[in-house]
Amino acid sequence: MQKIVRNYFNGEFDSSFTALRALDSETISVGDSRDIQKVLGIFYLGQLLDLPSYHSILFAHGITSTNPQNRYNILCKELTNNKLRLIFESILAELLSRKLVELRAKSDSTWSRMEVTAVLDDSIFRQWLDNMTDDDYFKSWFSGQFGRTAYGFKVLTFGVVIDGVFFPLFIDFVKKGAPKDAQHIPTAVKAVEKWGEFVAKLRKLGVLLPTIPLSCDSGYSDKRLEDACAKNDLTYISVPKKNHKIIYENTEINLSTFIDTVFLPAEVVHDLSEKDKKKDEKTPFLIRKRCFYKALGKEMTFLFFRLNGSKTVSVIYCNDKNITAKSLRRHWFQRTQIEQFFRLIKHTLKISAAKTTNKDQFELKLFRFVFIGLHAQLFTRFVRKKNKKWRRLGFEQIRRLIIFEVNKIDILEDMLKTPFARKNKHKKVKINKLDNSSMTPN
Repeated sequence: MQKIVRNYFNGEFDSSFTALRALDSETISVGDSRDIQKVLGIFYLGQLLDLPSYHSILFAHGITSTNPQNRYNILCKELTNNKLRLIFESILAELLSRKLVELRAKSDSTWSRMEVTAVLDDSIFRQWLDNMTDDDYFKSWFSGQFGRTAYGFKVLTFGVVIDGVFFPLFIDFVKKGAPKDAQHIPTAVKAVEKWGEFVAKLRKLGVLLPTIPLSCDSGYSDKRLEDACAKNDLTYISVPKKNHKIIYENTEINLSTFIDTVFLPAEVVHDLSEKDKKKDEKTPFLIRKRCFYKALGKEMTFLFFRLNGSKTVSVIYCNDKNITAKSLRRHWFQRTQIEQFFRLIKHTLKISAAKTTNKDQFELKLFRFVFIGLHAQLFTRFVRKKNKKWRRLGFEQIRRLIIFEVNKIDILEDMLKTPFARKNKHKKVKINKLDNSSMTPN
């Protein structure tokens, strides 16, 4: 296992930092560039030993000096959050770009099989600040995780699911306001517009992406977001409210009435026709209809179905009039990957164990955990390919295996012994605009 950790770290993890070349018209010292890579490497390797904070990593390795922690704090202050956000977004964009370029070089069937789907959602991160009122984004939000309101930040994340791996791309905070203000919608629109810019950059490099479906839940069923998707190479898939009205066979009817008067009677007929079939031969009942959706003022494709025999009839809709029922359902279900990603960084990686006291510190911590969360997924895939008996292991199981087998990681110990790079204000590395030779298809 030690060898597997080393191979991944020196290969795929190390290659993440070539994205520093993607920064636009910015400069960063050689020392700071090395320190960023070192710090992220320490945090990532620490997670493999279930050590979620810098303090816990240093303590576990018997380091009592405050110098490493001080150097890390100085590094963050010198670079500023704006530059650190740019660094992380560039790294995430490069990692996703590579994967998309790799897929576009293959057949269309491979692209379809990987079920490439954009997803966005928000999550509440509980947090206490030194100043509990002086911030446009900090408030008491209702958290589904805790089943009650919690002080903290609402974080919206936009990313792409490829073959079951969620590649985060854009992370932003939702402004506080009255519940009816729906501040998450403008934030989501901003993320979709940034996706359009991302696609345009790839297009300039000769990488042409097909229109990718965007899956989101009922909280993002909104005309503004659908319009933004239509303008930025995304097919919009969401969940309508059942009291919303559609025009069906020249009659205005709400969705709940459609379910009662059309779906349920047709489902009874379908079930009767299959009552003599074996269980594995029976087909799930669904209805796919194009209807005018009054809330958006457009014709949409609606799909009515049940989730694994649920008593509730589910409804989703899409602005692609030609999408098949199978494709619509498959792409919509990909949104569960972002929910798993949030659970990964909250529960498995334990983001709350790393203490912060202001928004700038929290933002940096969030980006750090998002970056490590991506590599936790990729490392899990890497390990599964190495041995058949590991094919069903998740990240937590792999982590327990590492702790049981080796109890330490030699690379991490070596990095902790190595001092941070010396600050040299005279040596600067010019970061050129997205040249991305690694993104250009062969």
